[in-house]
Amino acid sequence: MAPKPFPFPVGVGVDICHLKRFFRILNSRQDDNATRWAKKVFTRQEWPGIWQSFHRAVASSDASGSPRPQLSLPKFRVEWPGKQKPGVRGTTLEPGIDDMGSPPLINELSPAAPSIPISKVRVLAQHLAGRWAAKEATVKASRHRKLLLKDISIVQCNPLGSVHALIAPKHATDIVMSPEVAIKRDLSKAQSPNAGTCGQIVNSQFVSNTQTTSPHGAGGRFFIRKARIREEDQQIAEISISHDNEYAVAVCMALAEDSHSGDRPRWILDDGLGEPLHEPEWGDSGYLEGEDL
Repeated sequence: MAPKPFPFPVGVGVDICHLKRFFRILNSRQDDNATRWAKKVFTRQEWPGIWQSFHRAVASSDASGSPRPQLSLPKFRVEWPGKQKPGVRGTTLEPGIDDMGSPPLINELSPAAPSIPISKVRVLAQHLAGRWAAKEATVKASRHRKLLLKDISIVQCNPLGSVHALIAPKHATDIVMSPEVAIKRDLSKAQSPNAGTCGQIVNSQFVSNTQTTSPHGAGGRFFIRKARIREEDQQIAEISISHDNEYAVAVCMALAEDSHSGDRPRWILDDGLGEPLHEPEWGDSGYLEGEDL
């Protein structure tokens, strides 16, 4: 006889990250390396928390209040310990961090940027590593969904600090709009004739092939966004994140079946009237609005 199956539809995922990898993102030769990396990984629900963690590290201790998050992470220079020999790799910078990079690279690149201690850089690296591990663990716990990292938001859901993963519906409706409507909605790169969001401009033949009916006449161009994500459409998964010296570990427990039910249209045409129907992406108007954060 076959063994009895596990009685609950639950998937479990685990992931471990090396802190050094994220320290190198922060201690990059390029000023905007951390911003470009964060843009590819984090959702707009996560962005305020990521931005605030950078702001707290960079801001002086007597800074009052926290400004509204921006699309670029605050820049800084690493303040290396005096005993560290400039340009020497492979020596210990502080317990648990070694071979992290060469101090002169940052100092020469951003002489006007504020300097922060390496201990604060370590805290930032831990924060990023923990979020990355949590996303990877969620992907492993939800293999049937075939998730991407930006389908998952790792958020703090209450003042006590517990962290959850919010999983967006995988098969969201596409919001299709003409270039004129895209400009009206103030989409990223909408003014460019050869680039839409993430490079996605599709023509009517594409829409016809995938949706049966084209929303515009032959030869038209279209900008595509996913439909706005509603809170009730997201699935919560339980997350636990732990740090030990140079490593961050995360465990996820998620529902092993898709709870999103009901038929959704494959696409909806946005005619430019009324409120926007799309989920804003990086640089779009409304990306930093707080109503859904």
